[in-house]
Amino acid sequence: MLALSLAALAWWTWGASHVRAKSAPLSPPSEVADAAAPTPSAARGASSNPRVRVDGLGDPNLHLLTTLRRAVAERGPDDLVVAEMNVEGLNACLIVRDIPADDFRRKSPRHAWAIDYVERACVDFAVQGTKVGEIPALRDFRTLRKADPDAATAQALDILRESGSRTQIRAALNHLSDVKRYPLEVDPSLDPMERMFASEYAMIPVVCGATNDCGSTALAAATLCMSDGCLPGTTYEQALRRRLSPREYESAIRMRASLLALRAGQR
Repeated sequence: MLALSLAALAWWTWGASHVRAKSAPLSPPSEVADAAAPTPSAARGASSNPRVRVDGLGDPNLHLLTTLRRAVAERGPDDLVVAEMNVEGLNACLIVRDIPADDFRRKSPRHAWAIDYVERACVDFAVQGTKVGEIPALRDFRTLRKADPDAATAQALDILRESGSRTQIRAALNHLSDVKRYPLEVDPSLDPMERMFASEYAMIPVVCGATNDCGSTALAAATLCMSDGCLPGTTYEQALRRRLSPREYESAIRMRASLLALRAGQR
């Protein structure tokens, strides 16, 4: 039940267990693009409230159990970022566990490095800390939405201005969308799923610092590259960019600019 409940909350990790209907099926290595698409660099000073950095999920010698235990010791079991690290680790470990021994990806240079990285990271993996749904900060916000929607709206805007937590920011955006106070610029023609993918890309400069999980040795990047195929050294942003349609990407860039402006007090 723990695995299922955490995996249900792991859509933001974009693993192979989350495949869009419009996504192309896995292709042999010869059909995979030669390089990750270029992406704009993250804006400086993206977070107005930097979180304490844990060595996190970007260590090239990542061992998840050790890393998560250290994160719990440094931040506490009820910290949202710790919960997010748990979910991302679980998602990656479930995906790599289900790749058969004779799968072509295990011999493909564009996939095998990522599979090897994730398998080594997942040795002895065990979830540490509190389940995402039981984290007080998230539970209290859900309660506030029901008791006082106006107060929840004000808190949601504060979250967007200050938080470095993926979970909090998504909860805030969902609430603001429900009450029609969505503050980010978005293409109105995007359907909810497309907007979700665009918003994930838009949030990268804000949410990557806390868990050190967006560089070329990031667990997030390796998780995508296990299924998509990427050159070694591909960053999370580059890997994610390749999954966006042109329309989603253009909307994501506008959303990112408006989010960073909001956090800088410019709107």
